[in-house]
Amino acid sequence: MFKSESLEPWAAGGQASVELALIDLPALADAFSGFLRTQDFLLLQGDLGAGKTTFVALLARALGTQQQVASPTFSLLNVIDIAVPAVHSISRICHMDLYRVRRSEELLHLGLELEFNSSALAIIEWCENVDGMGWKHFFETTRCRKPTRILTLSIENIQEASKRRYSFGWLSFSEFVDA
Repeated sequence: MFKSESLEPWAAGGQASVELALIDLPALADAFSGFLRTQDFLLLQGDLGAGKTTFVALLARALGTQQQVASPTFSLLNVIDIAVPAVHSISRICHMDLYRVRRSEELLHLGLELEFNSSALAIIEWCENVDGMGWKHFFETTRCRKPTRILTLSIENIQEASKRRYSFGWLSFSEFVDA
């Protein structure tokens, strides 16, 4: 059973890791949504089928969307609108899946600079497919708003099929673009 206190070390600027049954995932998404702010980047890592898009769908629901959330594997970017932003003021989620992106120049054609505005949250799967210099070039070229905070979430399959390990962390902007 998930307890929101397990995220406290992460919320204080550290790291946290929890192992959960998939049935507890909505509670995790709900608790995690309370920490998110506009202009955050959330970097999701995990193997194919680990549950990244499932987590995004539950997170979007916790933030207040009524939209159906689908994987952006083929579209690369899905925009999810939040009709009535709550306390966090997030009115849009820009959900990207960079699994098929291999060159940093491909970032320039996603339209993120148009979608990532002052009331948006960016969630990026497979960001490691674009090296840090690619991200630095992206921000310099597009003049896209830089993220206020960069949060990381790694989802890992564990031996028990109905459980996953969720590891939370932080990156500075320089760690992100200089990686």
